[in-house]
Amino acid sequence: MKKLAKPALLLGYLAAMPFLWVGLASLAFLAGTQLWGHPAIPRNTYLWQWLEYRHDFGRNIVTSLWLAISAVLVALLLLVPFISMWMSRSSKKKLFGITSWLTRAEGTADGLLWSKDPPGDAVILGKDGSEYVCLPGEEHVALQARTRRGKGVSFVVPNCRRWGGSLLCFSVKDDVARTAAAERRALGDEVFLFHIGSPSGKSHRWNPFSFVRANSPLAFSDIQKVMFSVVPPTKSPNPFWDNAARRMGTAVATILYETPGITLNMSAVLRTLGRPDWRKHISELIDTARREKRPYPAFAVNNLMGWIEHKDAETADGVQVTLTTSLSLWDLPEIAAITESSDFDLRAIRQRRMSIFIVAQPSDIERYQRLYHMFFEQFISINMREEYPVTRKVVGHLNRFWTWYCGRPSETAPASTLKHKTLVMLDEFWALGSIKALSNAVSYTASYGFRLAYVVQSKAQTVEAFGKDAAANLFLNLGAELVFSGTDAETAKEISERMGNNTETEKTKNAPRFLAWFKPSRQTESEALRQRALMLPQEITRMNSQEMIILRPGLMPAKCNRILWYEDPLFADSGMPAPSWPTLDIVVERDAKEASKAAEDLREQAEALSGALAGAVAQAEAETAALEDEAKAAAARAAAAAEVVTMAELDATEAAQEAAEAAEALRVAKQDANEARAAAKAKDLAPDAQEVANAAADTTAIRAKDAAREAAAAQQKASNAKAELSRARREAQRLGRRAEALERAVARRKGTDK
Repeated sequence: MKKLAKPALLLGYLAAMPFLWVGLASLAFLAGTQLWGHPAIPRNTYLWQWLEYRHDFGRNIVTSLWLAISAVLVALLLLVPFISMWMSRSSKKKLFGITSWLTRAEGTADGLLWSKDPPGDAVILGKDGSEYVCLPGEEHVALQARTRRGKGVSFVVPNCRRWGGSLLCFSVKDDVARTAAAERRALGDEVFLFHIGSPSGKSHRWNPFSFVRANSPLAFSDIQKVMFSVVPPTKSPNPFWDNAARRMGTAVATILYETPGITLNMSAVLRTLGRPDWRKHISELIDTARREKRPYPAFAVNNLMGWIEHKDAETADGVQVTLTTSLSLWDLPEIAAITESSDFDLRAIRQRRMSIFIVAQPSDIERYQRLYHMFFEQFISINMREEYPVTRKVVGHLNRFWTWYCGRPSETAPASTLKHKTLVMLDEFWALGSIKALSNAVSYTASYGFRLAYVVQSKAQTVEAFGKDAAANLFLNLGAELVFSGTDAETAKEISERMGNNTETEKTKNAPRFLAWFKPSRQTESEALRQRALMLPQEITRMNSQEMIILRPGLMPAKCNRILWYEDPLFADSGMPAPSWPTLDIVVERDAKEASKAAEDLREQAEALSGALAGAVAQAEAETAALEDEAKAAAARAAAAAEVVTMAELDATEAAQEAAEAAEALRVAKQDANEARAAAKAKDLAPDAQEVANAAADTTAIRAKDAAREAAAAQQKASNAKAELSRARREAQRLGRRAEALERAVARRKGTDK
């Protein structure tokens, strides 16, 4: 920057005036009183004799008179040059004005900062030698430059990489996100990408209904604000359709918001109102809520039921079509996917460090304009609820008297969760069209901890997008305006006029063409005052590509150099890898008419069978109880059969024991008979003895046969008892399995009913 030449002559004259006055007044006094050359007065004291004799003022009339005359005459004599110079200076200033380049001292006094290491809360404007020119504080910044003049590499990217708070950046291309996301992550930020219409399908999601204040009466106000963005007020002579559509949308969104199992988003609202049977569906939702004793808000129910039951069907359909037309953007699968839910919280951008990069596709920016408007309107709305607290840094700029008189603001400020100021970088934001909330917010966002930095190609674009008044408001509330070389002629002319003019003296000399020295009477010379701009419009357009101009309200213009971040060591890469962006789950819904018809048929069948289902369940329960009784009876019979088997086994055991005893007796009898035969044969006993032995043997044999038959009967009885026990057990198992099957059938029927 160039140094400003100060009026040293004028200041020096003012400083020397008291000394000149004393000396000249002393000499005039000595001359008037005829004391000049008096031997009692040394010559080396002549210059302050007026001060020596001032004590005699009023004692001697001659001395007093000359003291007064010398003082007044010398004062007038000294004031004449000063008045002449001042009048000459004032006349020039009033005629064409004075301008010059800003000095560092003037800029520093007004809040600009020169630093080799810019602080995190300062917006970097340009470079002056080896130092960076920055603007700390809370003021906004704008940059004007035509395309391909390095707006991104000189202003957007450097500030996105170095800003010390949270960041919200909009750009038409994804180059800013690619070059700055890794550095934001290295600074400790949570980094998000919101890329509508991304060719790769990579983006985070944002659902405007995610920021509805849950469990609060203000939730309905939040829903209505979203619907105001969907169906904005227009200047239509008949606003009925827009107002009615907005009311219907608010009511439907409220119903869905309080319905369990439904995620409220724009696609859900569109699906609800896009159904052919939307009236019946909404009525069923309201009836179900009443049966389950969780009634919806009265304003939503009354509004919708009024359209469904009491309003003209054609009018209701017209309002429904108006609303679904406003929601037609959500017919696109990629828009439905990117607004399904929210991956970041806009309300927390001042509470913790976040960086959100909003990227627009140049080919689709006009088509998705409404969605961008909704995003910025909600961003401004939800962050204007709490002002940013006063910090220690602000107190440091207060003087001691102010601190003593008013106290230290930071010591009395209430505790707040807001810790990070946010830079809102809007690159080519004119492409978004008129965002009324944004143009209005420029006036008050600074007190909420937001600094705006917007980049445009020319003011004409801003006027075309926002209108003349809104564009003027955008540029009125700026702390600094940057201008690069190569601007258009209209912008260059405006900048030249704003930089001001200097008043210069032009001398004109007229003389004869031949032998002018011999004709002095015919020679004339004149002076005229003319204006000269600090920079002419053509000089601005032809300015070096590395130079830039800084315009700040109340200051002279400043000239410095642009930054090239990729050549500047201050912006060197940290080595942090770039974050990976999530891929959207884009689902294309196919025609489901047949499936819907089948589902409707199934629903009707289920309703038709719902009455019979209760009877079937009761019958199954009765059959289960009867089977349980039969199972108990079978168990009792099985227990009796088991007892019979036990008795039969005891009888069989006794019979077997008796049979064994009979067999033993038969064996003994046979042995006795054999011995008797042998003895009779040997001793020739009488035939009677033989007969007796034979009779005893026959009797024993008969008894043995009877015992064997009884044992066989006992064994048969035991076998029959065992078979009966087995049948009883099988019957009990069958009855148990049947009871379990009936219980499962009852459970399945109950589940189907649900």
